[in-house]
Amino acid sequence: MPLKTQSHTGDGTSQAGATFEYTIRDPDTGELIDDAVVTCRVLTKAEARAYRTKHTVRKPDPKTHRMVEVVDEQSVLDDMVADIVQDWRGILGADDQPLVCNRETVNALDDRIRAQIGSAVFGAEVTGRGPDTFREAESVPTLVERQGA
Repeated sequence: MPLKTQSHTGDGTSQAGATFEYTIRDPDTGELIDDAVVTCRVLTKAEARAYRTKHTVRKPDPKTHRMVEVVDEQSVLDDMVADIVQDWRGILGADDQPLVCNRETVNALDDRIRAQIGSAVFGAEVTGRGPDTFREAESVPTLVERQGA
């Protein structure tokens, strides 16, 4: 199966600012939750670095007294995911009504779900969909000889 990235098209063009839909997986089972779909905006790596810079402070190390950079990783994640998530459907509030999508509710999502969203934007996912020209596993040459073969 091929890998699919949301950050660039096949010709290498950046998709920064483009949106795509991502179906959430159950954090415990890994199963797709077909009704829980998030509309995500693709960020650039420069935007991601800007979040880290914004939430980095220099403090003296208590042991060495040298200045070290300390990153508030939770704030980085909060800002980044809140900017990535544009809308959603299939996410309900405690009253079983559709949950409004805003910064507060995005940041109230389980961190494992927020990590999925970040990975969908910056990473690549294995997909069963791909060009018909993608090689089947049988046609990939063996680089290391298997024992007993």
